[in-house]
Amino acid sequence: MSFWVNAAGLLLIVPLMLDGIARTAATSGTIALALATLLYLIAILSQFEALARLSAARAAFLLNLEPVVSILLARLVLGENLSLLQASGALLVISVIILSLRYQPTSA
Repeated sequence: MSFWVNAAGLLLIVPLMLDGIARTAATSGTIALALATLLYLIAILSQFEALARLSAARAAFLLNLEPVVSILLARLVLGENLSLLQASGALLVISVIILSLRYQPTSA
C-alpha cells in the first residue's frame, strides 16, 4: 500500500513542477529534487525487499538503523556535530542490533 501512496504522490507532484507552481528557480534545485525523489524511492523499495526476505523480528531490529544512518549522514555530509549523548545512543542501537542478530534462541 505504501508503494502506491508514494507513487501517487510522485504523479501528483510532477504536473505541479511542469506548470511552474513548484518549480525551483535554479537548475540545481530541480536536479536535487529529482535526485531526492529517486533516492527515496530506492530506499522504500529496498525496505520492502528486506521485509520480504527477513522475519518480522529481524526486520524490526534492522529498521532501527534508520535514525543512526541519518545521524551519520548528517555528520558526514552536513558537518553536524554530535553530542556525547547522541553518539552513545547511536552506539547503543548498533550494539543491540548486532547482539540481537548474533543471538540464536534455543528450542526448549
